Amino acid sequence: MLAVLIYFWLGSRAAVAEICAEFLIGLSLLGGGRGTKILSTLGLLREQMRRRRLASQRAARPSPA
Repeated sequence: MLAVLIYFWLGSRAAVAEICAEFLIGLSLLGGGRGTKILSTLGLLREQMRRRRLASQRAARPSPA
C-alpha cells in the first residue's frame, strides 16, 4: 500500500525503490543468516541485467554493409 501512495506522490522511480526495499526486507527475514543467499541472488540478477543490456546494445547497432 505504501508503494502505491509513494507512486502517486513521488513518481514511479520512488515506488520501485520502495518495492525493492520491501522485497529485500522480506528476503532477509526468510533467508536468515548472514545474507549469503540474498547476495548471491542479487549478483545473479545483476549479471542477467548486464547481459540483457549488452544484447540490446548489440541489436541497436546497425550492421556494416
